[in-house]
Amino acid sequence: MSKSPIPIKLGDQFAYPCPDDAYDEYLGLTKRELFAAMAMQSILSNSYSSGVSQQLSEASPSQIATWPVFQADALIEALG
Repeated sequence: MSKSPIPIKLGDQFAYPCPDDAYDEYLGLTKRELFAAMAMQSILSNSYSSGVSQQLSEASPSQIATWPVFQADALIEALG
């Protein structure tokens, strides 16, 4: 009898699963990483970001880097 797979949280699932038979695992971005990358693209393509009160020119790179992660986590929670 085979074991049932352990459920994987939505954000940890692969966005585009690509099996790597040599290692018996999947490679690629997780959904969380993909959502964060898409949010980062949107943030950097606009001078203002929705829900962010300061201009990009006034924010530090470390501040900017946290915004898409928060957006990705909020989307995952909403989809959850």
